Amino acid sequence: MRAWFMVLAVGVAGCASLMGPEAAITATSSNTLVATGYDEDKSTSILKAEKSVHQHCRKQGGKIPVIAKQQTVYQGAYDPTVSESAKAAGRVASIYGSFEGYAVSQTLSSPTDYKTTIEFACR
Repeated sequence: MRAWFMVLAVGVAGCASLMGPEAAITATSSNTLVATGYDEDKSTSILKAEKSVHQHCRKQGGKIPVIAKQQTVYQGAYDPTVSESAKAAGRVASIYGSFEGYAVSQTLSSPTDYKTTIEFACR
């Protein structure tokens, strides 16, 4: 029962990061917009930026986003392979009830490890 609860807790935590703050939207001098999303996970960084692009265009009267450029970069303090391995080990540790192992693995990652920028316009 305890292991099932741990799996559920990790899953909920993962979903919470997807529901986190929207990516920042800024205007450029070339009349386009840029959405910037950050996360400790590459795919979640991309999802946050994409979600903000679609929400922004929808608020502009249901317009469709036209993507000009998209880029995701790793800007973490540690090698991405080390960071990803530590996060995977931490997830396993939390499933087996070791919150200390999970906490230690999280010190090798940051909520801004991955930065995704999407340049777009709403048409």
